[in-house]
This record gives sequence, C-alpha cells and structure tokens, in this order.
Amino acid sequence: MTKPRIFLLHYAGGSSYSFQFLQPYLNKFDVHTVELPGRGKRIKESIIRETSAAVTDILYQVKEKIQPGRDILFGHSMGALLAFHVTHALEQMGIAPKHLIVSGNAGPRDNEDIKAVYKLDHQSFKEELKRIGGVSDEFLENAELYEFYEPILRADFKLSHDLSAFNNIIISTPIYAFMGTEETNYSNIENWRLYTKGTFSHEGLKGGHFFLHDHAEKIAKTLSSCASDQQAAAVK
Repeated sequence: MTKPRIFLLHYAGGSSYSFQFLQPYLNKFDVHTVELPGRGKRIKESIIRETSAAVTDILYQVKEKIQPGRDILFGHSMGALLAFHVTHALEQMGIAPKHLIVSGNAGPRDNEDIKAVYKLDHQSFKEELKRIGGVSDEFLENAELYEFYEPILRADFKLSHDLSAFNNIIISTPIYAFMGTEETNYSNIENWRLYTKGTFSHEGLKGGHFFLHDHAEKIAKTLSSCASDQQAAAVK
C-alpha cells in the first residue's frame, strides 16, 4: 500500500521550500509541498491577491493527487486558513482528506489586526514583520531583497485577512490545531472547534509564531498519528 500523502501549505511570504526543516521527519508520508504563484518554483508567475483565486490554485494542485479519507492537509498561519478552505472545497467534491492540521492560527474570524498590517506604511510594515518574527534582520536590512518581497508579503497578509472573513464555513473533517504558547492569541486556539463537525484536538508548543521550527520531530509524530487509525489525543 502506498504511503498516505501530506500536503504542506506555506505561511505568508513562504514557498514550497518553507518546510525543509520538517520534511526529514516525514518519512511515513508521501510529501507534497504546494505554493501560491509568485514565489519559490513559481517566482515568475503573477502574485495572487484574491481569496477565490488562491483557494482555486491550491485546490487544483491537490484534487488530482489526494487519496480521499487517507491523506492530510497541513498549513501554518496563512497556510492554515488556505488548508481549511481547500478542505471545505474537497468535501464539496466528495474527496475529503482524513485530517486537517492547522498551525499558528486561531481560526477564521474577523480580524482587524491583520487588515491593519497590510495597510501599514513602508517602515511600519517592516517593523511589524520584525515583531512577528520569522524573518532575519539581514533580510530586513537588505534593501533590494526586501523591496522584492514586500509586495508578496503584503498580498499574503491581505489574503490572511480576507480568508478569515469567511467565518461561516463548517467542515466535517477532523481538525488538529497547533499553536505557540507565547503567541498573543494562544488562548483562542480552541476557536477551531467551532469550524468542524468532526473531532477536534489541540496542542500548545513552547514558542512564538514560528514555534514549529523548534518542535519538528514532535509535530511529525502527531501528523503521523492523525494519518493513522490512532486518534490524536487532545491536549488541554
């Protein structure tokens, strides 16, 4: 029997290379990294800024490969919202995954904080990126590199806001949520419970928004558990 597949959906500003730190621990999976246009292997394509186009693009990459009821989707931050909407679309097509794993996001909700970020002026936007973490000082201080990536990052923050606004969708696929315990909205992790009729489990791991870099092996074990017949236990 073939391995279960895992589809990895990147965070804002990320690409198919964003999960290289995690992939060595995913030997129980057939790993598929998916990315939006305008970054990574698709750097020459136009950046997507609209939710319907983003969801359709990722859905196209997943739908022909997914093994219904066997594979899982994993997304971090913006990728978690994309994975949620793609899972909903897959359910509508009758090819739902076995599990949806969301990370670094407290679920779809009206969030003016996200909206405020992509509307910030040049310097304020840069300062917010530094506060959130996940980008190096070298990147922020490299004017040419930053100028290239800023439109991508702004587009992704807009997508994150707009995807959150669709908060009346409920799926049937089980959800497992990870979040960094040092994130300001960590206490809202259980919001994801509202968005599935299936089972819901959650776990906090020490760290900020990019906590997953420090817990790759632990996260991989949970992903394997979610893909197996063993039900991942909720962590209170």
